[in-house]
Amino acid sequence: MNIQPINYNNINFGTCVRVYSPKDVKNFKSFGENIIRTSTNIFREDLDWLALSDYITRHFLQKSKVQIHNFACSDGSEPYSLAITFLKKIPKQGLNKYFPIIASDVDNEIIKTAQSGRINLECFELNFYDKSKLVTRDFFKKEAKALKINNDTLVYTHSYEPIKELKNAVRFHRSDILTELKTIEDKGNTVILCRNVFPYLNSEYTENVINTLNNKLSSGSLFVTGNYDEVVDISQKLLEKDFFNPISDSPYIFQKK
Repeated sequence: MNIQPINYNNINFGTCVRVYSPKDVKNFKSFGENIIRTSTNIFREDLDWLALSDYITRHFLQKSKVQIHNFACSDGSEPYSLAITFLKKIPKQGLNKYFPIIASDVDNEIIKTAQSGRINLECFELNFYDKSKLVTRDFFKKEAKALKINNDTLVYTHSYEPIKELKNAVRFHRSDILTELKTIEDKGNTVILCRNVFPYLNSEYTENVINTLNNKLSSGSLFVTGNYDEVVDISQKLLEKDFFNPISDSPYIFQKK
């Protein structure tokens, strides 16, 4: 698998591009001597984040608590994205219903970065999201020096610190997907984001995740995937279990029947 340069003229760049050796993580697929590139960014474009948060608030209106987990969270871009949508539209006194978002990743290096309370971003990224009416700039304070992330293929000039409200909205820790999934006690009030990671996992581990997910989640809970997951037909695997798409124009959101 070749590493392709990032095109900064295209918004589909990765905020954090991670390069793994297959031998480093036992549940990753083996690609011989090749390396695996994974990427993420704030408000990753394959998901309508505002539509997701709108659906969560409406769907769980009668629940006193909604537990939100983000597996394979990388540098924190995705849990911060979802947290921002809640912070923008929900009164402060109602946020405890959704926060903290529990974010985990198996890679020790990247989870330590997320736990640092900073994230590598460039000004043009925030400018784009502001113009898209996602208004992220107000949620980050600029730091003088970028974070050094081992094996990151991009070099950044700026690191930002989330404002206190955003930082407190997400809790990071190290864990793999299957271990984390087994800890969840669901009462039909759970949202799990596990996005764009399945193509990197071996088939046995993926099957264990899908089966455990199907057994653990109760009716009404949500599971959110990504467009890259379709490389290994995750949608079909979920639809063959007890899941369906509750939003017709959001193909990566699945609800337990």
